[in-house]
Amino acid sequence: MRLVLSEEHQLLRQTAADLVRSKSSLKRIRALRDGADGTGFSLDLWHEMAALGWAGIVIPEAYGGSGLGYSHLMVVMEELGRGLVPEPMIPTVLGSAALVLGGNEAQRRSLLPAIAKGETLIALAYQEPAGRFDPRRVETRAERRGGGWVVRGEKRMVLAGLSADTLIVSARTSGSTAERSGITLFSVDPKARGVTVSRQSLVDSRPAAIVRLDGVEVDAAAVVGEIDHGASVLEGAIDRGAAALSAEMLGSMLAAFEMTPEYL
Repeated sequence: MRLVLSEEHQLLRQTAADLVRSKSSLKRIRALRDGADGTGFSLDLWHEMAALGWAGIVIPEAYGGSGLGYSHLMVVMEELGRGLVPEPMIPTVLGSAALVLGGNEAQRRSLLPAIAKGETLIALAYQEPAGRFDPRRVETRAERRGGGWVVRGEKRMVLAGLSADTLIVSARTSGSTAERSGITLFSVDPKARGVTVSRQSLVDSRPAAIVRLDGVEVDAAAVVGEIDHGASVLEGAIDRGAAALSAEMLGSMLAAFEMTPEYL
C-alpha cells in the first residue's frame, strides 16, 4: 500500500474537513453530549455524511457501498477526529465489517445497502460486565429452542446502542466462558421482546448503551457466520474498528498539537 495520499484521498480529506468546519461546532457537540435523550449525535448530519458515501466507504459495491477501502476511511476518520464529531462511524464500521466477514448473502443484501445509505444503524454488542475488554470472554448464552435460539445475557459499552436498528450480539453456544471456540454471532432486533437498552455514560461522552437480553427469541436466520465459530469474525470486525478509531484519535491529537503552539 502506498503511504502517500493520492489526489482522490486529498479531495476526500478536504470534503471531510469542510463538513466538520461548517457543520460541527464545539457548541453543537456539547449540546449533544448534554442532551437528555442520550442519542449523542445528529441524525440529520449522519444522513448527510451517508449521502457523501462515508457510511458505505468500506462496504463492497455489490452491497450498495463505494468499496473505496480502508485508506479512504482513515482519511475521513482523521478529519472527524479533529472535530470530535460524534456521529456513529465507528459502530457502523464494526457492524458492517461483521456482516461483510460473516454474514450470508441474504443478510448482506438485506442490511448492507440500508447501512450504506444511512437508513439503518447497526451496533456490535460484544463487551460484557466481566469481560476485561476480552471479546472471547463471553458469558451471554444462546440455547437452542425448536428451530431457533433463546439468548440471555448483558452487553456493556455498546457504541450507538440506543439508536441502533439492528444489533450484532456475541453469545456462547458451547464451551466455557473464556474459550475462543463456542462463540456465535446473532442479529437481534433491539425492539424484540426481552431486549432492554439503557444509556451508559462513558468518560469521553461517546454515545453508548447497556443491552440486556432476557430470554430473547431469534430464529435460525439470525445467526451471522458459523455456529460456534464467530470469534474469527468478531476479532476481524474489532481489528477494523480499532484501525478506524486509531485514525480518529490521530486527528484529535493533531488538532490538540496544533492548538498548543498557537496558544503558547
